[in-house]
Amino acid sequence: SKDDEQPDSKLDEDDDNTQKSDDNNNDDNNKDTTEAKSVKVGSVTYKYIKSSNKITGVEYASNSKKASLKTVSIPATIKVGKTTYKVVKASNSVFKNAKKLTTVTIGAKQIGKDVFNGCTKLKSVKVNSKVITKVGANTFKKTASKLVIKVPSAKLSSYKKIFKGKGQSKKAVIKK
Repeated sequence: SKDDEQPDSKLDEDDDNTQKSDDNNNDDNNKDTTEAKSVKVGSVTYKYIKSSNKITGVEYASNSKKASLKTVSIPATIKVGKTTYKVVKASNSVFKNAKKLTTVTIGAKQIGKDVFNGCTKLKSVKVNSKVITKVGANTFKKTASKLVIKVPSAKLSSYKKIFKGKGQSKKAVIKK
């Protein structure tokens, strides 16, 4: 896949913050997605989120390259075949103890608990999402002491409240 060709392990991402599956290497593309529980896009596994037996979005569940990642993007959407799905959430503990991770970009609506707990080198988080509704407990526990979380200008005030007390050091900064 395209991920395997990138030396810095950055996830494949378009300007519109959409991650696309490789149709030739994706077994789930040939299945009825109402029966599938997850889909793999590059090194990332997404779980389908269903409501009334209809897929309403996906959850960033795991990344097989977690241990070696330096940079990661949790996209706002992914494309599977001809269908685009919203990435609703980053699963609990998905990057916990990813010791090499330094930079993260977030497009999802929710961040589960402990997502970046133990990512001791994580120093830069860029939030592209303008609709974050939840950040779980201890999400930024044991990250770099001078962590910088950049958020959209229009959301600075509300995001300071949402991101407050999520385990980051007192030296961490939330800015536009």
